[in-house]
Amino acid sequence: MDESWTLAAINRSFDQIVVFVLKEDNHPPLFYLFAKAWSLLVGLSIPQVRLLSYGFALLAVASFVVFHTRYRLISLFVPLLLLGTNPLFTYYSASIRPYAMMVALASIVTLSALLLRERGSASSRPEIQSNLPMIRWIFYGTALLLGLTHYYDTLYVAILVAIDAVERRFSRSRLPGIGLFSLLLIWPLFQKLFGSLETQVESNQWVEVLPFVSTFNNFLIGNFPVILVSRQPAYLFATAVFAALVVAVWRSPQSHRAGASPSSPPPFKALSWKRPESLALTLIQPLRELLANRSFYLALIVGLVYLASALVDFAIPFSTPYNFLVCLPATVLLFETFCKAIERRLGIWPAILVTGGVVVCQLTLSQQRLAMP
Repeated sequence: MDESWTLAAINRSFDQIVVFVLKEDNHPPLFYLFAKAWSLLVGLSIPQVRLLSYGFALLAVASFVVFHTRYRLISLFVPLLLLGTNPLFTYYSASIRPYAMMVALASIVTLSALLLRERGSASSRPEIQSNLPMIRWIFYGTALLLGLTHYYDTLYVAILVAIDAVERRFSRSRLPGIGLFSLLLIWPLFQKLFGSLETQVESNQWVEVLPFVSTFNNFLIGNFPVILVSRQPAYLFATAVFAALVVAVWRSPQSHRAGASPSSPPPFKALSWKRPESLALTLIQPLRELLANRSFYLALIVGLVYLASALVDFAIPFSTPYNFLVCLPATVLLFETFCKAIERRLGIWPAILVTGGVVVCQLTLSQQRLAMP
């Protein structure tokens, strides 16, 4: 049904597609324009246009190999395995829908953002910063494409730009971020002025969401379907095991550096009593210190997408699992961090066991999903 609708949408000229999507869809039109261009090259049938989604799926996987430069066993293979076996991602990689494109662009945007943050902070090493302009072009260009693919993508890019307004690691100037955000506002304004936004909102009446709880489950189904909030025994057991593992990893004793006493507190910076220049600086500086942690940065992005969805669900039931696929790259990177913590504290084999268990579950769910009509 969805694929037939997409084929009918792209069986028009490019300008007619823009007008059609403006009035009939509640998301930006970029995927349909890509699909139209692709259909002119390969043909306008479901198997032929599906190849576009296959291509975007391969691009998502390839981006982790190219951009994710931590080539240790855990750091490279955990994100690739979780991404490649995700049930919704594999399903939409074989469908004429925008979600494989969403994951591919979100992967490039997220990974290039991490590179900009890491290399932009190494100002004393020119050899590291030599390719920063190219990475900036990749980030801002891909972020624009991502924001024009889906409104959840627009939200994702807006969050990245807002965080960088505090950090200022992507660029010393805020103008690129302001320009990117301004360009992303054009389509919503057009849809409000010339589209039928209210009618499209009413078309989502089939969505049933209990705010926060169902919203959280929708996020998990899209990104980490092994753990759900449920009264079913299997999910209760899985949730309990995962929670116990998290507690065991974060409460197990850490190895101490040579010469350090086990009872000695961790080192800390000497307090500075220099008077802050403004109240804004006083408030922003602690946030910048928290954002310097890569895991906190990724978790904040994902958490803000979830929070925004939950608040919207209070007014209008809107969130669905596939909308949250924009968070999949950040989620697999967070799971990579978790597996590295397991490796560091419990050893490599427990980390492999946990990853393997999640992958097997996802493969089973992927087979079930792909078997659906």
